[in-house]
Amino acid sequence: MISTPYSLLRETFEEVCRKTRSKHTLSRLESAWQLGELYPHQEQVLSLLPSLLQDPDEDVRGTAAEALGKVGALQRGTIPILVEMLRRKDETDFNARVAYALGRSGKSASAATARLIAAINDVDSHASWAAVWALGEIGNPSPEVLEVLRRVIEEREASHRLVALWALQRIGRAAMSIIPQVKSCVFDPHPIVRLQASRTLEEIDSTWRAVDRGDSLFTNSSRSDIPHGQSEVQCTGVDDVEWGVEDIDEVGEIGSAGGIHIPKLVELLHHQVPDIQGAAAEALGKVGHGSLVAPAELCATLGQKDCPVRARIAWALGWTGSEESKVVEQLVGLMEELGGISHSEIEARWAALWSFGQIAKADERKVEILVSMLSDAESDLRFLAAECLGNIPAHAKPAVPGLLQAAHDLHSTVRNRALWALSKIEALSLE
Repeated sequence: MISTPYSLLRETFEEVCRKTRSKHTLSRLESAWQLGELYPHQEQVLSLLPSLLQDPDEDVRGTAAEALGKVGALQRGTIPILVEMLRRKDETDFNARVAYALGRSGKSASAATARLIAAINDVDSHASWAAVWALGEIGNPSPEVLEVLRRVIEEREASHRLVALWALQRIGRAAMSIIPQVKSCVFDPHPIVRLQASRTLEEIDSTWRAVDRGDSLFTNSSRSDIPHGQSEVQCTGVDDVEWGVEDIDEVGEIGSAGGIHIPKLVELLHHQVPDIQGAAAEALGKVGHGSLVAPAELCATLGQKDCPVRARIAWALGWTGSEESKVVEQLVGLMEELGGISHSEIEARWAALWSFGQIAKADERKVEILVSMLSDAESDLRFLAAECLGNIPAHAKPAVPGLLQAAHDLHSTVRNRALWALSKIEALSLE
């Protein structure tokens, strides 16, 4: 499923170099993406990216930073540049992309560990989320890294707990010392966090197996939209006041017991302020597991092409756990619809793929779609597709040829995920 314009894949390195000096923003954006995605091995890339890192357009700067991260997995000298950029406090979205770029550099970015740990404590949650993810990709199991991941699990909100568990899955058996904290997440209020905790425990301790406790995560049973028990947030008069982002986030932390607030969140899903709309989408996903209303409303809004927060809505659908065919097809449709290389489009496709991997039934069609994503032009999507296949090893044997090809990908992140997925499939066949 190669959605990026084919013309970008056909251009020569010399043509891409010329575009870095273009007067047109889109051409410079394309060149930044191409340098990191298609030509990370070219030594000349390091002389071309600095000018793009100073570009007046924020998306060009961010794409150049991510390109530098992709180059960093192959060439030395990039990590100090990224670390210095991460010190800036004036652009939080840019900081998140820099942190993500350090993760894409993999083990080459070990020297950035201290700065990433500091970034986790920064105010901006998006940047700190990316920093947690990056620590997992770098895979340094130092006491300092394990301690900060332990603190994230114990002290931070659900999205941070999820990505901390994700990072620990990457670190694997070297994270044995914080198994108690990981096990505590098996009883998290959010089913998707519980699912990731199970995956992480299986990676850290091969003797551990998820036990069907009869909850909605493992039985896929649905619930009505009548909340179970009293919400932790008192709702008396709450609809009479204006909710801010922090209020919405607080409701999202309740989990499915917050179903009483679904009508209010649906209302806010159509708010004119994107930050409110996006926060409402994510909260609706977090409280909407087992709900019929939450995924239906999220899907309806996701179908609006002018919606400014489609990535956050796609991400929220993964939290709902809905296996409804309409939800799954809408996620697939979004991946096929968006074909540009702007950050918003790639982010939305990535979120849609992640959610598809979580909620689509493990069957032949799911495997076919994930295999097609192994050939996507965007390496972020290729490695995520491989990861999703590794999470369903019992069904992924037909994906072996595609994974073997991905194991020779230009990008180490894709290779590592493909090899991991192959090892899960092989281990299952030996049992």
